[in-house]
Amino acid sequence: MRLSGILKFLVILTILLFILHYFIGLDILISKLSDIDLDFLTTKLKELVTILKNSLSRIKELFRWLKDIISGDLGISLESYNTERVSANVINVIDGDTIIVKIEGREYKVRYIGIDAPEMDNSEKPAKFMSKEAFEKNKELVMGKIVKLEKNISETDKHGRLLRYVYVGDLMINAEMVRLGYAYAKSYPPDVKYDDLLLKLQRKAKEAGLGLWIKN
Repeated sequence: MRLSGILKFLVILTILLFILHYFIGLDILISKLSDIDLDFLTTKLKELVTILKNSLSRIKELFRWLKDIISGDLGISLESYNTERVSANVINVIDGDTIIVKIEGREYKVRYIGIDAPEMDNSEKPAKFMSKEAFEKNKELVMGKIVKLEKNISETDKHGRLLRYVYVGDLMINAEMVRLGYAYAKSYPPDVKYDDLLLKLQRKAKEAGLGLWIKN
């Protein structure tokens, strides 16, 4: 869809008015608009400011609408901003932070975002403390279940694994592993959406001496 000159002006002015509203107040803002001999425009802008002020839940919808318009006009792809969760069936558990899922008949290896569980035994390194326990807990939480996968910014890591937050129902498995002391909170920019939550859960697990934080 192509934006007309008037619609472009309205979109830009609406965003500016929303920002100015928080700095100079609604009353002053409206009085300034009244000085402009554009009654129709003034009325519509007042309505938009009211919506932005009183309906915070509508703000997300508005910005999604704006993104769609800009994307259609400028040819910008906004797929990277999609936070929809995708259903997947867990068919294998590799360790405390990696699983294999099947989506529409195709298998994918998934690495949990924002956490780092102890490494399992391999040909190069021995198993780390709590690695088996982390594996077993992860298996208990997700094996054979239908999960929801939420993308943040990156699609995959350097190993080709999908980078996702993983949910069973409303339970985020990434967070649960940290909360119970089976994994460390670890930031992997630019995928940092829930870093604050994970760090908070790690502090609580450490204070309680759970799992990796067990007090000798």
